[in-house]
Amino acid sequence: MNPNDPNNNPTPTPNPDPNLNPNPDPTPTPQPEPQTPPVAPPQPGQSYGTAGVASAGQAPLQPVAGNPGKGLGIASLITSIVGLGLVGLILGLIGLNKSKKVGMSNGLAIAGIIVGVLGMLFGLLLFIVAYNGVSEAANEIVSACANSTSGVVALSDGSNFTCPE
Repeated sequence: MNPNDPNNNPTPTPNPDPNLNPNPDPTPTPQPEPQTPPVAPPQPGQSYGTAGVASAGQAPLQPVAGNPGKGLGIASLITSIVGLGLVGLILGLIGLNKSKKVGMSNGLAIAGIIVGVLGMLFGLLLFIVAYNGVSEAANEIVSACANSTSGVVALSDGSNFTCPE
């Protein structure tokens, strides 16, 4: 009891624990969520490290950034080898361009471009040889038929050809 208190109310004793609230609030105070600092993307030639694995006390790392043109480089090489040189050339150029935009190299796209160009050149050479062979044979047949009186001519390869009338 406090003798100076006119109402004779008991003197409140100080709370020995400063963390205890004498009037607890039934609604909890929201705690701020811990924020992780943003991770800067790697410079060309660098990587994030192991994807998703962090040291103790660190936030998880971002996934390792990949080469965006690598798949197109693989497709370019495969289609060029199969014989679709123009398709391989186009896919290789697109894949190489995507890789260069992020500062990465793409050896598969370069290989696909080279094989595609060589395949197209080989195809063009084959076409020219075949065309010349067919045209020579056709010229031989036409001239032999023009000079033949019987309608059957013997060709240079030993075969016989019946001329149309």
